[in-house]
Amino acid sequence: MGGSVTLKKDATKIVTYTVGGDTLAEIWKDIQKKGPKDGGKNRAGFTKAPVTTPNNLKFDKEVKPNPKKAGEFEAKIWIKSEKITMKPEIKMPKLASDKKLSPKAKKEWQRFMKELAAHEEEHVTATEDEAKAVAQEMQDLEGIGTGKDEKSALKAAQKDFIKKFNAALGGSKLDDRLKKVNKALDSGGHGPVLDTSIP
Repeated sequence: MGGSVTLKKDATKIVTYTVGGDTLAEIWKDIQKKGPKDGGKNRAGFTKAPVTTPNNLKFDKEVKPNPKKAGEFEAKIWIKSEKITMKPEIKMPKLASDKKLSPKAKKEWQRFMKELAAHEEEHVTATEDEAKAVAQEMQDLEGIGTGKDEKSALKAAQKDFIKKFNAALGGSKLDDRLKKVNKALDSGGHGPVLDTSIP
């Protein structure tokens, strides 16, 4: 097989929402009011990175007489050349002004934002790694079928491919896989927490 399935990943888009307050406690309260929702709660940051597989796959094929059974043909099909796409977007807070924050509070805000950005980038990387694994699985997938002639063998191979593809990636299976890897990243919490005890 000489097929190829690769991942086309767009540059990560950063979207911000503005928060404000005279103290870190006030800023954190604003984040919890305005932040993106995930699991029914407002979070400081959130990454979405949908991965899409092509709707109409193009195939390569091989049809030949079945060496194991006279008068029968064997067909194999595999994806010729396709791309799956990933469009990552990170939503982050943006401070309207830090003029009223103490030097210690400013330092804490900078730490928090740096760690939050790093955490959300981990979500992008985890999704990308899983998407690359999906691309490899699609590349390795082949449909095999037999029939009394080339046409019926090819039809059987197509049916076999569809069955295997749906078993691995059909319905919500791809989204479920992506959710699982991202949920694992948040098992210890949804990223860093702002230390609101700093005056």
